[in-house]
Order: sequence, then C-alpha cells, then structure tokens
Amino acid sequence: MVDTNTIKIMFLITLLTISSIVHSQYTADKQKHLFAGAIISYAVAPIAWKITGKKNLSSIVGFSCGALAGLLKEKYDQNNDGVMSRKDIGYTLLGSVIGAISFRIIINRSIRKKR
Repeated sequence: MVDTNTIKIMFLITLLTISSIVHSQYTADKQKHLFAGAIISYAVAPIAWKITGKKNLSSIVGFSCGALAGLLKEKYDQNNDGVMSRKDIGYTLLGSVIGAISFRIIINRSIRKKR
C-alpha cells in the first residue's frame, strides 16, 4: 500500500498546480467547485478501492460521487435561489476528473514500486 504521506503530498501538489492555473483565469466560486469535485473524488476513490480492489471501478466511483455532489448542490441552489449554474456543474465535473486521475496516477505508481 502507498504511504499516506506520499498520497497527501501528491494530492496537495496537484491542487496547488491547478489553483495557480485557475486563479488567474476564474473566480473564487469556480475554484471552490473545482476543489470540491477533486477532493470528493479523491477521497472516495481509495475507499472504493479498499472495498472492491479494482482501480478502474474505484476511479469511476470517486468521479461519480464528486459529480453527484455537484449536481445535487446546483439542484439545491435552483430550489432555493432559482438559479442552477451549468458552469458550476462543469467545474465540479472537471474537479472530479482531476481527483479520479490523481488517484489513478498514485495507485499505479505505488503498484509499480511494490514489484
């Protein structure tokens, strides 16, 4: 199994890189959606991997949870504020993809090191 400190460091580096790119181009609200999707996806994928032992399925589950959270949040906004933002959904989906890919990269590297 991968050292948890290595996982944390890799994920923080990924988020900081994304943050520096996004910060110059988009509003703080869009950054929050991007980070929320990434964090949810990245947090759920290892749990799914421990349960299933399948990398692909775990990545899909992580992505799906991040995406679902974004969709539910926008549905909540629509019901309370009357506004559902497609851009917000898009940034949450992008973050979910980043979280799932980050998980796969770290898992693939850790498996190679064991061999």
